[in-house]
Amino acid sequence: MIIFPDQVDAVKLNGDHDSRTKGSAMPAKSAQLLVRRTALAAAGLIFLTAAHAHASGRLPPVPIPPRAFPDFGACRAFLDDSYRQDISKAEPTPVAIEGSSTRQTRIESDGPIELDPSHARYEVTEGWLVRHPAPEKGYAEISYSYRTTTMACAGGALTGTYEQGYHSPSYEYLP
Repeated sequence: MIIFPDQVDAVKLNGDHDSRTKGSAMPAKSAQLLVRRTALAAAGLIFLTAAHAHASGRLPPVPIPPRAFPDFGACRAFLDDSYRQDISKAEPTPVAIEGSSTRQTRIESDGPIELDPSHARYEVTEGWLVRHPAPEKGYAEISYSYRTTTMACAGGALTGTYEQGYHSPSYEYLP
């Protein structure tokens, strides 16, 4: 028998047994324990679901307008140039932005990869790590957001997508 938390008041106890269970020998304490366990399980499930839902977020991919190049070599040169521009954005150390907060741009990429003589692919993730110290609270809040761009050449045709996302803030203790 399952008793839901909103049914607790409706349960009429007849001596030591639940009167709703004809022929059952469920003691009243067992019914109460079952109600408590059900309520705890439901609360735990809600907590775990809510915590998971806020762990991170990502927007759906957005297409990059296609481009036409004279040939595969020109398209591949565009991917190589994009890679050079992207890695130049990387910041080796955090940069002050406001007050004692800092931001660091991170670039993750293996560069353009040639799949065969007429196809190449390039993927880069540009991420921003922001650190907001709160010495009065004894910790720093750290957030991370990113944009992943994927481009591909098929002959002289360039196609691609980008998507953006974030991770929930994390915290570190300050000395």
